[in-house]
Amino acid sequence: MPSDLAATVHFQINQRAAGNGSLMRAATSAVHFARAGRSATMDAARRIAALTHGDRAAWEGTAVFHELIRVALAGADPLDALPDVLDLVHPDHRRRYATVLATDWHPTRRPS
Repeated sequence: MPSDLAATVHFQINQRAAGNGSLMRAATSAVHFARAGRSATMDAARRIAALTHGDRAAWEGTAVFHELIRVALAGADPLDALPDVLDLVHPDHRRRYATVLATDWHPTRRPS
């Protein structure tokens, strides 16, 4: 079956499929789409992540990564841009990414 369908089916069966694979390959696509602007790069990230990950959490994490790379390439501080970027994360996942991207977060604190 096509990879995007396989990813969706895997998620439907397991209810959790937000591994880091989409992030591992996102650097080159983030650079490629950076010139296209915020909306285009975040949309591209979500679509690329969806090819192998049926869990929207992976899509949103990859979209955040793409946008922070775009901001950095434009010469701005990605940490300063983080609040605005988090506003663009799907509401179902915004709190999770706000938690793990907070300056005081530590891996021993699991996101909810």
